[in-house]
Amino acid sequence: MEGTLPVFDNYCFYIHRLKMRSKLNYKTKLVDLCKETSNPFIVSLAKDISDASDNIDNFFFSTKARDLANIDTAELLKSVETYSSLLGGLIGSKVYKPTEIAAATAATTAVSNFEKLQLSEQPKDNDQEYDSEEGDKLEKFNDEKIKNNNNKGSDAIRKNLRFSWTTVFGSDRSITSSDTLVEYMSILFNLGVWYLGYSEYIVSNRCSTTEGLPEEDRQKIYDFLLKSAGIFDYLCKLRLNLSSSSSSSTKKEEKKEEKKEEKKEEKTEGDEENNNDNNDDGDIEKEDDDNAGKISKGSDKSSTDFNDVILRALYLQSIGQAQELTIGRAYKKNTIQPIVKLAVDTANIYKEAMDMLISHFTEEKLAENRVEKFVNFLQYKVSLYQSLALNQQAFQQNATHKYGESIATCKKAQHQLKQTLFLIRPCVSITLTQQSLQKPTQQLQPIIDATLARLERENVLIGYEVVPPIDDISELPSEGTRLAKLRPFNIPQVHQSWSTIDIPSTFNKDKKLQESDLVSVTISK
Repeated sequence: MEGTLPVFDNYCFYIHRLKMRSKLNYKTKLVDLCKETSNPFIVSLAKDISDASDNIDNFFFSTKARDLANIDTAELLKSVETYSSLLGGLIGSKVYKPTEIAAATAATTAVSNFEKLQLSEQPKDNDQEYDSEEGDKLEKFNDEKIKNNNNKGSDAIRKNLRFSWTTVFGSDRSITSSDTLVEYMSILFNLGVWYLGYSEYIVSNRCSTTEGLPEEDRQKIYDFLLKSAGIFDYLCKLRLNLSSSSSSSTKKEEKKEEKKEEKKEEKTEGDEENNNDNNDDGDIEKEDDDNAGKISKGSDKSSTDFNDVILRALYLQSIGQAQELTIGRAYKKNTIQPIVKLAVDTANIYKEAMDMLISHFTEEKLAENRVEKFVNFLQYKVSLYQSLALNQQAFQQNATHKYGESIATCKKAQHQLKQTLFLIRPCVSITLTQQSLQKPTQQLQPIIDATLARLERENVLIGYEVVPPIDDISELPSEGTRLAKLRPFNIPQVHQSWSTIDIPSTFNKDKKLQESDLVSVTISK
């Protein structure tokens, strides 16, 4: 078959809600944890964190944040970077480990780490090269940062504050935690969701029914989606540092004290008492190890948003949507074979996410855990890209003179697309309209119809082959080609406001905020 392929370059991306929060008053509450409440360095630090926290609200939860047409993405990403770097000092270097590339970028350019657009699939060799003078500056910069991080690496007050967030998934509508890591992960979770939502905003407003997506927009969305994948991949690893029980360390200390009091009453000899104390500590440690894999209800790990299955599904969604953009690019380059393998892999990506969610939550509890619409969307995507792959496979078969089989394959693509149409309505939600879901099918349907008419015409003129039943045709390849690769999340360096503060000597690790110190988060219906 000769001629230009009709272009399929229209998209519908799934939008998740943002997590909402109750904002902590750092200016007063952080100072309350200090040994000296008048410490000027702490007052200054508390103001910096408070201002950065306010900026997060400004870019994610305000009226300004809803105006996506005028949103300053560079400033939004900078707000996340700044707040994350300030939370890094509270979390401590045992968990918060800045990326080297973040330091390199900070030393060589004023542009935010988050705002660098990486347009090539693989980094060029010279991307990592610096002249000797710049290299010496960077090495000195890194040495200073590492020194600061090691000095300020104490996690003594990581779990002394109080945070409250709504949830996107699960039966529990909100979570309250004393762990600063929950605040940090929630901010990044929202950034990943924002990338997904903003990508949908661009494709829904910039895609033309005839010309598809402008290349500049494609590159921007592609970058955002791969960064979103990098965030959810990072959160999958970071979640291992969450508390299995929100008060496990406290309970552990209480158990030790109880054991010591019991032994003091029973034993009078100091040596024997000390030996027993050591043994008791060992028993408690062993008990903690035995319970390490168990997740207590109400603990930080019990938040469904941070469930490894949910985070993996969001990662796959990001990769899948980025992969879709490579298909549109392949269409514009008028190539057939790559499209089949790209479409097959895209369908496989969405199927993996769908199967994983159904297996974890069971079909009966999808709605209860607020994943039903997401699963329906994934099923819709699987069917859509299987239909596309079949259409392109028909082209391949025709090119190898399998005229009859190519017609049957194209008819199967038609049948698969009809099945896809039935999957649209179950996907409709507040964040996803029926019109958005119909756009890809409305563009694909005339493509398949035109393909079939062309194949049938060529069979009459050239092939003279009998068309087999659609059930007898070759299956799609089981594996495809994946071009989309995540872009690792760059963890910013700990903010310079921590450079003059030594946590153990400045803060009282025994002081902890209570639930009354934070207004409960408002749960929207």
